[in-house]
Amino acid sequence: MKKMRFLALILAFAMVAFTLAACGNEENTNPRGNDNGSSINSGDNGSGNENSGDAGSEDNGSENNGSEGSSDNGGAEADADGVAAAALKLANELIGTEYKAGGTGPDTFDNSGFVYYIFRQSGYKMPRRIPDMAKEGKEVGRDELKAGDVLIFSNEIDGDAAFVAICAGNDQFISCNRPDSPTDLHKFSNYYEQRFICGRRIG
Repeated sequence: MKKMRFLALILAFAMVAFTLAACGNEENTNPRGNDNGSSINSGDNGSGNENSGDAGSEDNGSENNGSEGSSDNGGAEADADGVAAAALKLANELIGTEYKAGGTGPDTFDNSGFVYYIFRQSGYKMPRRIPDMAKEGKEVGRDELKAGDVLIFSNEIDGDAAFVAICAGNDQFISCNRPDSPTDLHKFSNYYEQRFICGRRIG
């Protein structure tokens, strides 16, 4: 009988030990589950990286840089064409306006006052003096002239800039030269060919 009780006690202790061991294993699996759960947080961090990537693409995006670059170059050409077209249109409308020394329009002009007025009205801040006009815009040669360009002439062959005009195309220009020659359309005759210095493309 004593042996039987002893064996029963040993068996009971063995069962308790087994039960405790099993409970211990179940508790150890939960931290692993929490570790896996922490990978969700790292996933959130990953989405944060995606956001920072988007921010980077916005900073370096081709839309911003590309549109700014094309706007600077294409816009400059568009502005020059617009100024030239507006200047030529107004110059044609003012044909017949009288010459007067110091006149800057709209009722009377002197030679530089005509070009000064035309471009100011067309949105370009043209200077008043002929030597300064001769430095404006981009220089173009005789064969490159377009309607709306400013023409620079000298009074003498190989002389300095002394009078100006607006190119009208077809070897013609518009200018206001002197009292007996009010604002008018002139032919690019040999006289003017010899005194032509350069064209200036404005805009």
